[in-house]
Amino acid sequence: MVIDDDSVTLELIGARLSAAGYEVQTREEALGTSEAVREFQPDVVVVDVHMPGLSGDRLAPLLQEMPGAPKLVFHSSMDEGKLADLSALSGAAGYIKKSPGAQRFVERLEAAIDRR
Repeated sequence: MVIDDDSVTLELIGARLSAAGYEVQTREEALGTSEAVREFQPDVVVVDVHMPGLSGDRLAPLLQEMPGAPKLVFHSSMDEGKLADLSALSGAAGYIKKSPGAQRFVERLEAAIDRR
């Protein structure tokens, strides 16, 4: 599952992951994610840190409390050091800085998933 308030980003990431063989669900808002996770039961949730209504770091504990919680990967254009720190503090499996090349995004996602 990919959550980002930018529809272009959602489309690009969805296409990258689909091309790599992943089944992808996308959402343009973080609110309501708990219900969507219960319905679709994703293995991984990639979430933009800066979402209106519910930021990625505030969403993290809500998802982690769920039975069979998916792995969480932050996705943001914020400073990489701050993103790494936020990811670690929030218990996310990892992070991906926005705008990497298509293959690099998939490689970074798989590396984050494998670390946890």
